[in-house]
Amino acid sequence: MDENKKIEIIDYYANNISVNTSMFECVMEFGKEIMMEGGKTELEKGVRVRISPQLLKVLSSLLAQSVELYENENGKINVRNPHPKE
Repeated sequence: MDENKKIEIIDYYANNISVNTSMFECVMEFGKEIMMEGGKTELEKGVRVRISPQLLKVLSSLLAQSVELYENENGKINVRNPHPKE
């Protein structure tokens, strides 16, 4: 890898996620749910990330640790519907 080449990290805010898994990969699609006129919402697709099942398990552990640390410092995170049906 060229040491002079800078890698730019993309910063993207998402308030919606869709996760699909197969035997060989996990596909996560991050997007933004936007409020439209009349109270309707529209989903703006944003970023798709594919990872292996092994990395999915590592990510799951890291996220659980992060949630635990956050809740220990800030209190319980209340989620209205943690597993919405599509």
